[in-house]
Amino acid sequence: MNEPLTPATDAVDEPDAPHEPDAPDEPHEPDAPDPGRRVTGWWRRAWPYLVVVAVALVGSALHTARYTVLSPFDESRHLDYMARIYEDGYVVKLGDKLADTAMRLEACRGVDVPDYVPPPCATRRFDPVAFRDEGYNNAVNNPPLYYLVTGGVAYGAEGVGLSDSVLDPARLMGGVWLAAGLALVVLAGDRLRVRRIPLVAAAVIFALAPEPLFMAATVNADSAAIFAGALTLVAALAWERRRLPIGWLAAVGVLVAALKMTNLIGVGIVALWFATQALRVRGRDPEGGRTPREYLWAIALLVGGAVGMTLLWIAIAGARATVDALALPSNQQFYEPGFPWQAFALRQNVFSLFPPLGGLRPPVLATRMNDTVAYASGWLAGAVVITAALRFDARRRLVTLGAWTGAVLLLAGPGFIMSTWVVNRVIFQPVARYGLSAIPMLVLATAVTVRGRVGTVLIAAFALLAAGTVLGTLTFG
Repeated sequence: MNEPLTPATDAVDEPDAPHEPDAPDEPHEPDAPDPGRRVTGWWRRAWPYLVVVAVALVGSALHTARYTVLSPFDESRHLDYMARIYEDGYVVKLGDKLADTAMRLEACRGVDVPDYVPPPCATRRFDPVAFRDEGYNNAVNNPPLYYLVTGGVAYGAEGVGLSDSVLDPARLMGGVWLAAGLALVVLAGDRLRVRRIPLVAAAVIFALAPEPLFMAATVNADSAAIFAGALTLVAALAWERRRLPIGWLAAVGVLVAALKMTNLIGVGIVALWFATQALRVRGRDPEGGRTPREYLWAIALLVGGAVGMTLLWIAIAGARATVDALALPSNQQFYEPGFPWQAFALRQNVFSLFPPLGGLRPPVLATRMNDTVAYASGWLAGAVVITAALRFDARRRLVTLGAWTGAVLLLAGPGFIMSTWVVNRVIFQPVARYGLSAIPMLVLATAVTVRGRVGTVLIAAFALLAAGTVLGTLTFG
């Protein structure tokens, strides 16, 4: 593992030409940064990875232990999708209703929805109509990759006797998705020579925020979003440093979109960041770096793979549907025949993903201290991307990454409303979890914003406070 040793080599938020009059007085960043000097000792190389992985796995496990009911975010539908693959060898389609495994889990575990009581657990034969939305599975628009991977782990754990239900191991797999994503974020930070203490601190703060943690401990395709965003970023950096053939960018685009279509947000951020890099090196000798044409080809392949996969699955899902989308009660109540002008002016829609941190907390975490920490995390993330936008400079790589992260998250909410209205004439309020693929970029932008010892101490202290508050509450109640 290559990493820097001194502050002069671990800040990438730097200009390419410090001799220019308008360049800030910061260390030089070449077009193709060298990997830095090699650090000896496994602990010095590994501690950031061990910390973020431990936080993700412990947070997910504690949350799973304390939150036993099903999530209101259609967790039974996601479970049904997963179960049908492994129990019936079948991918659900629009018009399908819940099968026995999902219905029994919802009946026996309960669901975190006020004023809704599922059928008794002892019911011998369940009727899907007795469940919410007449039992229709509304997770059918998601590609099957997340359910294949998560279900493989869940059914494997059940098969060897580690669990008497597929629900808990499937939820714990959410922690594995989060841990893998955070480890890739640290790897990206090492490649970009970001200081490690602010990097790890930012990763801990945002991983324990309400929406990332909740998704990492429930069954939902958004559980893999942070991993998808981090994989996109790491692959892009590997290609930029000539460690990955350009064709792999198309494969990565396909993969992240196959996990969930909303991961296009992370792809879009990286694509716009690369477009800025193309402008940055235009008309200059790359000196071993990439040319503008190469950046444009990389963008085309990455975006093309992701968009192509998305359109392909939409076509497949549409061809397999047995009912109109408006037949689902969950769609009927949001039907809007006319253009939804008013929806684009509502604060909760425009800023729904800005930043993608707020969300549901289980009762055990609904304390004043946890609310305060979550509120501060949201303000920190918002301040970082706004600061990056105000400091936008094509020569400053991580500043531009932060600025594009904020811009895409701001546009994604209205964009989601527009897409659902165009496709089905329905309007859903966007929710923060749709933007989780942007968290890796947000972590890097936050880490590079931290300057000096005081800033480092403050963000490290906040990370310790967040970890102590969230994990301590989950442990001791």
